[in-house]
Amino acid sequence: KDWLFELKVKGIKSLGSSYYFGHNEMEVGLYCSSRVKKERRAYFIQSFLHEFRHFVQDNLDMVSGKKLDYTEKDIQAVNEKYWDNKYEIEAREWEKYANSFLMLLD
Repeated sequence: KDWLFELKVKGIKSLGSSYYFGHNEMEVGLYCSSRVKKERRAYFIQSFLHEFRHFVQDNLDMVSGKKLDYTEKDIQAVNEKYWDNKYEIEAREWEKYANSFLMLLD
């Protein structure tokens, strides 16, 4: 079976990144607290992979965005409602694959 998806990826002037469930749109923050090129690359790739996992949850796993039942305040506070959310845990796991990409850039 063939699947065709269109994912819009936008770089934004921010430290934060987002994926918009049901819209196939991702915003990846281009700012990083480090001035070291390698660390900026790592931050960008980790953020991209995190949000890409949400894209997979949305389109292949058929997860409703309502299951990510936290608010912007929960994110800012990094409280348990955000941090312990099953789908956020999965997305953070995908960030670990960034090292494989970074090895290709060295």
